[in-house]
Amino acid sequence: MLILAILLGMLTAPQAQQVRLPRAKSPVTLLGFESSDATNGWTGMKCVLSKTHISEGASALGILYPKWDGGKDNQWLMASVAWADGKGYAVKDWSHYGKLGFDAWVDGGEALEISVELRGAKEGVSFTKELTVKPGAKNSFEISLEDAAALIDLTGVQSFGIYGIRPKGDITLTLDNVTLLPGDKLPLAVFDLVYPNYREMIFPGVSNIQVKAELQTGDYDIDPSDITLSVTATGKRAVAANQAQATGNSVSVSLPTAKLPFGKVSVTAIVTHHKTGRTLATNTWTLRKITPAEAAAFKTYIDENNRLIADGKPYFPIGWFGNTSLDQFEEIAGGPFNTILPYGVNGKTKAYVTRYLDRAQAAGMKLIYCMNDIYPTATFYEKTGWEGIMGNSNIADAVVNAYKNHPAVLAWYLNDERPKELMPKFVNYYKQAGTNDPGHPCFIVIYNLSELKYFPSTTDIMGVDRYPIPSEPITTVTKEMKLAKEAVKGHKPIIAVVQAFGWYQYNQAFPDRGRTPSEEELKSGRAPTYEETKNMAYQAIVHGANGLLFYCYYDLRVQPQYKEYWASIKTIASEVKTLSPIILSTHNRGAAACSPAEAGIDTLLKELDGELYLIAVNTSDKPCQATFDVKQALQPKISVMFEGRFAMEVQDTKLTDSFKPLEVHVYDLGPAKN
Repeated sequence: MLILAILLGMLTAPQAQQVRLPRAKSPVTLLGFESSDATNGWTGMKCVLSKTHISEGASALGILYPKWDGGKDNQWLMASVAWADGKGYAVKDWSHYGKLGFDAWVDGGEALEISVELRGAKEGVSFTKELTVKPGAKNSFEISLEDAAALIDLTGVQSFGIYGIRPKGDITLTLDNVTLLPGDKLPLAVFDLVYPNYREMIFPGVSNIQVKAELQTGDYDIDPSDITLSVTATGKRAVAANQAQATGNSVSVSLPTAKLPFGKVSVTAIVTHHKTGRTLATNTWTLRKITPAEAAAFKTYIDENNRLIADGKPYFPIGWFGNTSLDQFEEIAGGPFNTILPYGVNGKTKAYVTRYLDRAQAAGMKLIYCMNDIYPTATFYEKTGWEGIMGNSNIADAVVNAYKNHPAVLAWYLNDERPKELMPKFVNYYKQAGTNDPGHPCFIVIYNLSELKYFPSTTDIMGVDRYPIPSEPITTVTKEMKLAKEAVKGHKPIIAVVQAFGWYQYNQAFPDRGRTPSEEELKSGRAPTYEETKNMAYQAIVHGANGLLFYCYYDLRVQPQYKEYWASIKTIASEVKTLSPIILSTHNRGAAACSPAEAGIDTLLKELDGELYLIAVNTSDKPCQATFDVKQALQPKISVMFEGRFAMEVQDTKLTDSFKPLEVHVYDLGPAKN
């Protein structure tokens, strides 16, 4: 009988601020605004010394923001100051601190939304944090520098700035006491349940439970070699135990699952100082070993290799964010796509959604069901309800139960770019969906890369959607994939959302997304080219994507270049569809050695059915020639897939080929050899 509820285990407490050792022991004032020339380094908005609101000393900084013009003139309301060799602010290296603090006031009766921006040395890369300054009182803010470190190098912070986000009228923001604050002491050990990787369930055929402890001994005067990790798994009338001594900053233990009984399994991990026997840290998990019959009843799940398994087979989603238009669905279904995520499904009747699902099933497609309009703090259905049911929690239960048995459902979409402050609510939302439907995983998408690490406990599948074109480097895709893998510690699948729209389509001053954009709009917000779209898709694949979704079809189809762009994306998707068995293969040889190293080419070697394949992605906007060493003897001719040609040169274990800017090549290297 199918499990009716999944025990999700204990949640790990939030970690302390990650800072570079030695940690700073006391605060340092970054910007105090006490000198008469304190406004000299500020650019952008008009800035004045103010005595209206003061935290410390005799003066503060007043930033005068004009009323936002609606975006008609591409207006950016930002005041910023550069480090400028210490002339702008006191300290450039912030890596030893835990937080950035400051006080702010806003005049008048309206709150002001602001965005704090920090820039590192790398051009085009920044960290931003949106905040609300409430009127009538001092607002004291603290921003996590651990979050910032995910995006910029804190050893060389080059500028500090504050955007005024769409002020409704002329308004003054007063800023004072900008301070770097010490970080908290790091925990000695952070535990990681490596397997089970899906809802704490031990699946048939998986031989080991795996537990890892990451060690931070710098603040504790303990040698890592003196630390032992012991792990015990206890089931009904059966116990498995093992231990290992640390040899560096981490230690891992595996426990065999074969003799553990089906049902509840309690796992305890203990870190001890093995010379004294003193317990230093502990953690426990409640797992469940499921029977083959229970496993077979799952329509979709995640296997131990982070692959989606749908209808008993590995599944690589290739699809679109879209809407509920059946006409648009038919256009997508006519291409090489297998997955659709339509917004607005809960605004349609159950009869309409059932027809949509039936049509998806008939077309051989899967649907990720969108529940982001009924997440805990959403207000879409506060007054109208859904099918006579009121309240988000009740609606969420009813929606999942209404559609969970439809064979076209692949997963539940719970979170569309919500901020970390809502994370605790999404933990419960995730549990609620899993309890109602153990047979399908949950999926979220996070745009703010610095906040990825807060959300693994709220999902089974992580999604990233940074959309870099044209304002960020195209290698932002590589960065988002790496940060996502770090956030989930390599234990959950990642779906990359690939940009297929122009940022100009989201200019609120011009709501017609199908208009012909101006030259100025194209400079700051054009859609990606074919080469850029393909490059982003293959970057994601090379760096471990377990699926690709394009965003979004209803924006794409109203772009002036729709016909050409649609044809090109279908070509990209067709290639990925052909490659999906290779991508899904568990025989991963990692990256190939590439020279010259500065060529900017990312690679992945995969083996399938005795054949070896190389995917190579030129992430540079410059042409180059590169040589790859695949560490096995190669045939005299190496076929370049989808191009009808052979690699330029092959010698022993190496092949050489040329790349245009942003070009992608896929090589069939022939029989794989040990």
